[in-house]
Amino acid sequence: MGFIPFIGLSQSTISLETKISQSVHSKIYTETELGIGVNLALKRGSISFLMHYQYGGNWETKDLNYQRVEMYALDYHLLGGEIKYRIFNISNFYSPTLCVSLSKEITSSYRGGYLQSVGMYVDGREYVFEPSNSSQTGGLTNPNKNLAYYYVSTPLIASIMIGNEFKIMEGFYANLGLGMSIRSIRVGYKEWHSSEPEPEPVLKSISTPEKLMMFDLKLGLSYVLPFKKPKP
Repeated sequence: MGFIPFIGLSQSTISLETKISQSVHSKIYTETELGIGVNLALKRGSISFLMHYQYGGNWETKDLNYQRVEMYALDYHLLGGEIKYRIFNISNFYSPTLCVSLSKEITSSYRGGYLQSVGMYVDGREYVFEPSNSSQTGGLTNPNKNLAYYYVSTPLIASIMIGNEFKIMEGFYANLGLGMSIRSIRVGYKEWHSSEPEPEPVLKSISTPEKLMMFDLKLGLSYVLPFKKPKP
């Protein structure tokens, strides 16, 4: 008996599945997700193919200048899809789940916005994937130099999640999952002398995207509606 569930398609129901969820990523970002797709019953368990829309952004925080950064200052809109496999049938009260997903940013109001950076020296500074209200100076070594990392885009997010699904009532399910995601992000950099005007961010022709790993926690609800009832 193979692991791949497709060989075990049953004669039972093909269902419409919708979901809503809220996720937290490494205590830095949060996302609200809406999804819709189909659920296919297997001889053991079921598999879902879903398209989703996600709106996400940062938690409220403070930057390195101790200025308040509002929640969703760095926000983004994503479109993508996912495949979710339930080990047990949806009629069971409980089932472990395995979900893999891909998402792509379609727009963000923060493109060109500042990111925080850390390091004692200008040449050794690195960005932190958190928004900032302002650029930074070169410190004691370069007091007349200003610098800034800035956000460009998130071309791709790939994630895998192991979940727990509980049946609330017929057709309604609660989901709690833990997993990890890898984000491909584009970040720009600029520096200028304090006597010069700040250059505009370059939002095109940015170098190869950086890879950033995050740990994910997700809580959600789903609804499964059969297109037709299975034959007795």
